Amino acid sequence: MWKEFLSLIWKTLRLNERTQENTDKIKILQQQVETLSKALQWQHQEVQRISEREQHEREVLALQLKHELEKHQLQSEIDRLRAEQTLLTAKPTANTKDKNEPE
Repeated sequence: MWKEFLSLIWKTLRLNERTQENTDKIKILQQQVETLSKALQWQHQEVQRISEREQHEREVLALQLKHELEKHQLQSEIDRLRAEQTLLTAKPTANTKDKNEPE
């Protein structure tokens, strides 16, 4: 009977010791989870900042492209108007007569 009683006490002590070890391990794991959670939150914020910055850069590039296209279109229109003005103000040549001039 003493043998069973000592065995039971030994098992109880061992279970108590294992319980304490598990409690310590759980605390360590909780700290690791907290650390990983903070790291994940930081990474999420960093990815969000990068995404926002890249979106802004794309918008800037789109505006620059639009500006260059409009500038090119404007220059083309200016060139067309100058050519038209040159044709209108050109002096008639020998081959072309003014319709209001007598023959």
